[in-house]
Amino acid sequence: FSLLNHISGYPHGSSGHFQVMPFSGKYDNQKKLGSTFQHANEIAKPGYYAVLLDDYSINAEMTATEHAAIFRFNFLKDNSNGIILHGIDDVKIESNGKLTGKCRGYYFVIEVNNPAIKIQINEGEVVVQLDANVKGVLLKIGFSLTNVEKAVNNLNTEIPAGEFDQVMLAARETWSNVLNKVIVEGDNEIDKELFYTALYHTYLTPQIISDSGQPKRYAELSPWDTYKCKQPLITLLDRDMQSNMLKSVLEQYKQNGVMNPGAMTGVHNVPILADSYFKGIDFDINVAYEAMTASLLKAPYGRRDIKSFF
Repeated sequence: FSLLNHISGYPHGSSGHFQVMPFSGKYDNQKKLGSTFQHANEIAKPGYYAVLLDDYSINAEMTATEHAAIFRFNFLKDNSNGIILHGIDDVKIESNGKLTGKCRGYYFVIEVNNPAIKIQINEGEVVVQLDANVKGVLLKIGFSLTNVEKAVNNLNTEIPAGEFDQVMLAARETWSNVLNKVIVEGDNEIDKELFYTALYHTYLTPQIISDSGQPKRYAELSPWDTYKCKQPLITLLDRDMQSNMLKSVLEQYKQNGVMNPGAMTGVHNVPILADSYFKGIDFDINVAYEAMTASLLKAPYGRRDIKSFF
């Protein structure tokens, strides 16, 4: 299970980073770790996922908030059980028993509600070994791009008591409010399922990168995939969200001096800004004009033949 950059597409693929895997029995190495499962024993809903891991007889459940995640693992065998955390760096065991560290630029904090009998820190991974008598465990993880203290605050703010079911129900309500922005009528249930699945995917990215309690700021929009359809849709369904996305784009421009197109050709934030302007979305149009001009006319991304357009 991955928690960061779990995106189906460029540049990460769908495997993601900050990988979490429970196991039963002896741990040898991460490359051998994995389990078969059956789709009949799998539940996938907005804000909740559960699966029975056949190889280990472990029931794994997970849900999330904007800045944190919580897992519930139930171990069905009387073995020495544990959890592997892979792809993480600079891991420390704090005096309160929590783990802190970094992953792909994110700071994190990890809490386990059952005391571990052994925590083994290897290069790029941590093995949390649990007592054989432990049948169930909650694993909480908070993230922040700012520092560890903010990661702790994000976790404590959004999952204060560690109650899995409460977090799951709150996530369900959040997604219900989002998906109910559009009501599809008719009797074709397959079409409804397709529509709401697509709408769900529309809201998966970009990721929120600001901390809890701060104005929402987002990661880069990946606009070459979204400027024709997704962003115009968001202007209709969630004007505040679109406004915060554009403010994020312009703040990134102020930091970098251009709106970075990444590996793609063209600067696709330009039509997004123009479309939002004509629809009355709130953002600083003076900064937007400055950003559009710099990104279209100046090196390294500006057109070399720009003079031919005048």
